[in-house]
Amino acid sequence: MLLEPGGYITPHADQDTNRLSPINISLNTPQNCLFKMKGHKGFVPLTDGKAVLLDVGNTHAVYNDSDEDRFHIIVHGIKTKEYEELVIRSYEKNGNK
Repeated sequence: MLLEPGGYITPHADQDTNRLSPINISLNTPQNCLFKMKGHKGFVPLTDGKAVLLDVGNTHAVYNDSDEDRFHIIVHGIKTKEYEELVIRSYEKNGNK
């Protein structure tokens, strides 16, 4: 997913249900590229080279107020028990409880 400088993604929801899916991998997120989720304070803290699970059933929007391209990979798939266990292990490995 490319979002060019000055580009934006208008507020929308990608699915009808609220659940953590898909995986969003930030290849680069310029400093002034802001990702907002409805009902949450602040912005989604995306870090280059890191993957996050997002509830894209929640309304969200992005604005690239920088002079750099923003590149993300979005991975959709079927959630299995093995997938959930992998996510939990990864989350805990990164110091989260």
